[in-house]
Amino acid sequence: MLLLVFATALTLARPAVDTDPVIQYYWDKVRDVYVSQDPVSAGIRYRLVATTYFKHIDSKGRVEKIDSATVEYFCREGQVDSQKTVSGDDSRFRNLDITITDIFGLDYQPFSFPNDTGGAVLAIGLDTDSLSANPDGLIMVDRYRYVPVWLYLYYPEKRGYRRFSRSFRFTEVDSYVFPDSIWEVGARQGVFSLEHYRLETGVTTIEILP
Repeated sequence: MLLLVFATALTLARPAVDTDPVIQYYWDKVRDVYVSQDPVSAGIRYRLVATTYFKHIDSKGRVEKIDSATVEYFCREGQVDSQKTVSGDDSRFRNLDITITDIFGLDYQPFSFPNDTGGAVLAIGLDTDSLSANPDGLIMVDRYRYVPVWLYLYYPEKRGYRRFSRSFRFTEVDSYVFPDSIWEVGARQGVFSLEHYRLETGVTTIEILP
């Protein structure tokens, strides 16, 4: 429900004018800080331990079935080199995507959400050309340190899906930015009907390797 509200808010808040220079300033600052703290750009090796829940949702929005697994991931430059199951059945999670979409490498027009309170967290909307395959988005950033706090991505068009969105919450470890939570919500086309599901991943361990 939250992601549906978010997608609606993106549609309503989308600007019809050029980017506000203040928002452009923050967007440029966040991009520069993120790139400097990005483990992918730095090429470092790191280890993540994460527990993922796959929740099958029925036609009335109720959780019908839950599968879970805890998996240890060894990564380099944002890609998984290898993984080891700690507990649970990982068969549903072998193709789990724990990478962060490189929004700063995509063509976006950042815009300000209405009713900015002036608090520590600033919301920046991400608009893209209607013909683009890039997701629409919303990034929540620390107004003073220019680091990302949350990222919401909604894909208006994704092959094989009726709806698809991904969300990330961030944390900092040894001056690098990592996701500590990842959510994926989708409605994908099955043989006879749509399959509604929710993937919830919580990262419990982040270790930078030599």
